[in-house]
Amino acid sequence: MFGLLVLTVVVDVLAVLVAYLAAKGIHSHLNLGTDLLDPIDSTLFLTVAAWPVIFGVYGLYDFRRSTHVTAEMRQLFHAVIFSVLVVVLVAFGAKLNISRSFIASLLVVSLATTIGGRMLVRRINHALNARFITSQPTIIVGCNDEARAMARTLARRRWLGYDVRGFIEVTNAGVTTVDGLAVLGTVDTIGEVAERLDARIVIIAGSAVGGGMLQQIDTALAGTDISVRVSSGLTNLAASR
Repeated sequence: MFGLLVLTVVVDVLAVLVAYLAAKGIHSHLNLGTDLLDPIDSTLFLTVAAWPVIFGVYGLYDFRRSTHVTAEMRQLFHAVIFSVLVVVLVAFGAKLNISRSFIASLLVVSLATTIGGRMLVRRINHALNARFITSQPTIIVGCNDEARAMARTLARRRWLGYDVRGFIEVTNAGVTTVDGLAVLGTVDTIGEVAERLDARIVIIAGSAVGGGMLQQIDTALAGTDISVRVSSGLTNLAASR
């Protein structure tokens, strides 16, 4: 997870730098030969450091929450617009010499480069997940048809990044394996099981548990970094990756 964070930040910063250079190049072309990095405008490049901070504020580096690609692009769109606004405010406050053509170019190009960078990171992450390099140890709560279907789907789609280690029984039926995966314990012992397996994700089959049991699971995993997700269907679960 830390490696993915570092990769994403590096790609974002490179995408923003490319956008600055491209916007400066467009501005120079429109102004007939201004140097690509003249002394005044090069100062503006210092604002690149603000972009990853703003992206973080918009939740673009929170990988504990599953995010559909369209939701990520929406967050990215708003973060880029706010970042460009910050560039304008800094330039105005520091009395830097920038034109409207530079700002307009920066907005358009940065949207293209950051979206492209994010899609590249997703492709790299999927490739690493498929080889179990960055997959997250996962436990499924429930042993019913929904839980079994999720386990089979996630095993086929390894690129989603869920390394399913086994099931947690809702009630103790004395079963040891389900579809070749171990039954690791019951809801009463989920905290111990998650700690022993160093699980990073717990997926709850919504049709297998009730509201009271959800509260019990939440209490058992409180204070950990484990991401708890209640399934709302395989389509939504897969789309979040």
